[in-house]
Amino acid sequence: MLLAFGKAFTSYVNSTAGAPPGSELAVRALSLLPDVAFLQDDRPALLAMEVLALIALNYKYLTDIRVQIGQALRLSFHDGLHRRFPEDIMEVGIATHASNVWWTIYVLDQSLSAGLGCPPTIPLNSITTSLPDVQSDSISTKALALRSRLSQINSVIYSTIYTFDDNLGSDFVSSITSVLHKLADVSREIDEVISSFKASKGELPQMFYNITLSHHHVSIFTPPPFPIE
Repeated sequence: MLLAFGKAFTSYVNSTAGAPPGSELAVRALSLLPDVAFLQDDRPALLAMEVLALIALNYKYLTDIRVQIGQALRLSFHDGLHRRFPEDIMEVGIATHASNVWWTIYVLDQSLSAGLGCPPTIPLNSITTSLPDVQSDSISTKALALRSRLSQINSVIYSTIYTFDDNLGSDFVSSITSVLHKLADVSREIDEVISSFKASKGELPQMFYNITLSHHHVSIFTPPPFPIE
């Protein structure tokens, strides 16, 4: 699956080809994927979750592939990755790895759900694991932190603003106001990361362009907090 992922993102896409680059490797990987029951031999089943997330990332808008991220999400629920691990139970390194796996799966699930018009899978008040540190020296950790924050905001938008409740009243306005404040915070953090790259004259990684586009996408779906009758 890693080879399929690399080939898909580095090969020239021929519009006349019958299948996308790396598809033969992905098909082979899927044929080797064991039943979900065998993926639970290790606790926590981090490798299985990462593989399932990679499958979903490769082909995330294929309807049947959404099953893979669903399996990863359920494995993470089963192993309690959405909960904060006590330090006396799990080593810090493993706990950090588990947290990063959880937020990666969460971001993918939110992206798939929004793209298919599905409601959020898990309420935010059920998640107690800490977010990745946006102040980390790791670029990938910074990116995951920002994407996770945007996914959380997106979940709030779909669950509180775009609802079928006819009695929204002042809660509707306060929800929008809260979302706008959170978007402003994320916007400042994105600007800080971009400014630090410009100051060091380094090239901004592609992932931060995607994060900026995701921020604009969330902003578009957030209406201004005008009072309603």
